[in-house]
Amino acid sequence: MVGPLLPRQNGLAPVSLTELTATSRVTVFPLEELTVAYTTQSSDSRGLGDIGLVTVVDEQSDGEELWRLARDLGGRTQVPDQARWILTQASRARVVTAYADLPDAKWTAHIRRRVVLDTLFANHEILMTGRIAGASLSCCSRSEPTRSGPPHSVAVLVRGPDNRIGVGPVVTAQCGGEPPVPERCMHVSAF
Repeated sequence: MVGPLLPRQNGLAPVSLTELTATSRVTVFPLEELTVAYTTQSSDSRGLGDIGLVTVVDEQSDGEELWRLARDLGGRTQVPDQARWILTQASRARVVTAYADLPDAKWTAHIRRRVVLDTLFANHEILMTGRIAGASLSCCSRSEPTRSGPPHSVAVLVRGPDNRIGVGPVVTAQCGGEPPVPERCMHVSAF
């Protein structure tokens, strides 16, 4: 079942279905040209993390890019299959821990889609997608280091000639906004 999608306001920007603010573990990872953040929420007080929240770290995004990737790269045409593909990418990034893992990130997500899965998948009954923002995430979404903020070491993700992503050298960079936690900040770069 797909939750309602609201119309675009003035034909330009999507209107959020729901805004969520929390502090939780967030895994940030690259997926094609996107920087994606994955976290979980619980539908009740048991704290089971049965809601998967997979969002794009970009102020201009509405999260629909994830669904296009599921269709175009994953070859999925049905919404439940696309939702499972999105959750697979997020779960894989968390298990591998090859990207940024922020244990106590403060964030605000603007949810555009909510899909109730027909069966439990990757420990989730519900997938929500949209965009996310937060001080600790802003550093992770930059394609190039900026010159403001304190210097710190970052691991640079690089895309090789075979289109595979790997971790490049650790470099010194400066990020804007809140002071980053050096060992958790990652910049995405291409060569």
